[in-house]
Amino acid sequence: MYGTIARMRVRKGAEPLLRAQLEAHWKNAQSPNQDRRYHVIRSSLKSDPQWFDGEVLLHTERAVAARPAGGGAV
Repeated sequence: MYGTIARMRVRKGAEPLLRAQLEAHWKNAQSPNQDRRYHVIRSSLKSDPQWFDGEVLLHTERAVAARPAGGGAV
């Protein structure tokens, strides 16, 4: 599996720049060149990729126990 999930915290006042970047991203995604690149990649996949674009509305963090020195069990 390959994928990207990013968590970004936007600085106050940077929203217009971020919006412009997202609009440029969507425009590129619709371009014929990007479509050709997609089909090259798609030819190596068993099935179509699943896209999960959108805004995360809820995120919770869970505690992860630290591994002791030496990599033993927790």
